[in-house]
Amino acid sequence: MELLVQKGHEVVLLTTCEKGYLHKYMENLGVHTEAVELKAGSSKLSFYITNLIKLRSVIKKYKIDIVIAHQQVPALIAGLLRKVNPFRLIYVR
Repeated sequence: MELLVQKGHEVVLLTTCEKGYLHKYMENLGVHTEAVELKAGSSKLSFYITNLIKLRSVIKKYKIDIVIAHQQVPALIAGLLRKVNPFRLIYVR
C-alpha cells in the first residue's frame, strides 16, 4: 500500500475489524481507511450483506476501479459485488 501511495495512486484499506493501530498506521502513510461495523452475534447472512453494502459504498465514495482482495472471504464478497458493479478484481494471497 505504501508503494502504491508513493507511486501516486489513491489507496483505500477496508477491513472487518474495528479501526485501531493498523488504520492509524496506514493513514500516516497516506492510505484512506474504512472499517465494516458488524454487530456482535450477527448471522452469516447479515455478515455478507453488511460487507457487500459497505464495499459497494466505499467503491462509490472513492470511485474505485481496481479492488485487491486479500483472503478468501473478502475475495468472495468482491467477486459477488463485481457481478453488478464494474471494477477490476485482483486476488492476492
